[in-house]
Amino acid sequence: MNEGDLTQRSDEPQSDRLVRIESALMHLSHDVEAMHEAIVIQQHEIDGLRRTLEKLQSIWEREVGL
Repeated sequence: MNEGDLTQRSDEPQSDRLVRIESALMHLSHDVEAMHEAIVIQQHEIDGLRRTLEKLQSIWEREVGL
């Protein structure tokens, strides 16, 4: 943002600034929700990989006799 932007925005009505802030918060909220969903999906995938690894380790230990 340059100085011209700041000067122009200082003349902006408060209601317009409030609308821009609310819009930015809505976009941020949407992005945070999408990130949360991605993390939940990744956590499920990690849990599945952990279970698979534990099964493979158990099989390997039986085969090797550890």
